[in-house]
Amino acid sequence: MKIALFGAGGEIARRIARKALSRGQELRGVVRSAADYRSDNERVQIVEGDATDAASVARVVRGADVIVNALSPRPSSSGRLASSLAAAARA
Repeated sequence: MKIALFGAGGEIARRIARKALSRGQELRGVVRSAADYRSDNERVQIVEGDATDAASVARVVRGADVIVNALSPRPSSSGRLASSLAAAARA
């Protein structure tokens, strides 16, 4: 199973990732800045994505069997509110 995990840099997402990998799943970790993260695990792919942008969401979830949202609902550093996350998900 291929999992797209939003917020992959956070503590909750890391716990989800460990559990998924222990069960043999493939993981696409979605983060704001891919340059800040890396993984030596061949079943992990780190990708850059913007959960507030519908086109970005569509791009990073393509081919995933499951989408997991481990993002904080607080506004981002750019000031985008959690409501924009819901709008992007619906698109």
